Amino acid sequence: MSRITWTPTIERIPMFKEGQKVAWTSQSGGYVKDKVGVVAQVVPAKGYPDRDRFLHLYKSAGVGLCRDHESYVVLVGKRPYWPRVSHLKAVK
Repeated sequence: MSRITWTPTIERIPMFKEGQKVAWTSQSGGYVKDKVGVVAQVVPAKGYPDRDRFLHLYKSAGVGLCRDHESYVVLVGKRPYWPRVSHLKAVK
């Protein structure tokens, strides 16, 4: 008989905090664009952005599947984005 072991999960400290300025490069339709914005929400792993605050993310194709890691909603002006964490860089 095999034993089932329990491993406690350690909550990871966010790489970025709400209000922090970040930058990333996006591409669409053959155009590459540098974007700079402010983290508006820290989205936990397996979670989704707040639908009430960021309704724009849920229009047309929607937000897609949840992410298996912590992620961030970033506001560029008034427009929200949910970029890939691996593309984000802190701006000083």
